[in-house]
Amino acid sequence: MTTRLRPEPAAANDVADRRTRTALWLAAGGAVVCLAATINDWPVDDGGSLPRPPVRVGLDPNTAAWFELAQLPGLGERTARSIVAYRERRETGPKGRRAVYLTPGDLNLVPGIGRRTVQRIRPFLLFGISDSEG
Repeated sequence: MTTRLRPEPAAANDVADRRTRTALWLAAGGAVVCLAATINDWPVDDGGSLPRPPVRVGLDPNTAAWFELAQLPGLGERTARSIVAYRERRETGPKGRRAVYLTPGDLNLVPGIGRRTVQRIRPFLLFGISDSEG
């Protein structure tokens, strides 16, 4: 005759252990989510480059160097160099050096810059008196 073993009902300690384990797993999961959210705000190391300095407000695209323009949000080195190259090709007029960019909209003439980019960098730009009286 075969004797069947029936599982014994769970003891109170087993239920408490299961609840404790579940609570620990939930707490660990919450900690991972919080850590991931914090890490997401950390600066990313892209292979040894230095962190970007704060963007200076009041850059005049008629006089700023490419490395200053590259600090603007949404602009990289390539676009900043395009702004300077466009300026250098067009800044010499009949009376000598003159401002190429008179308004933020003038930056739309630079290849690679669109309306959205201009809107993003507009608060950081200053269009001063950079015409020389030739």
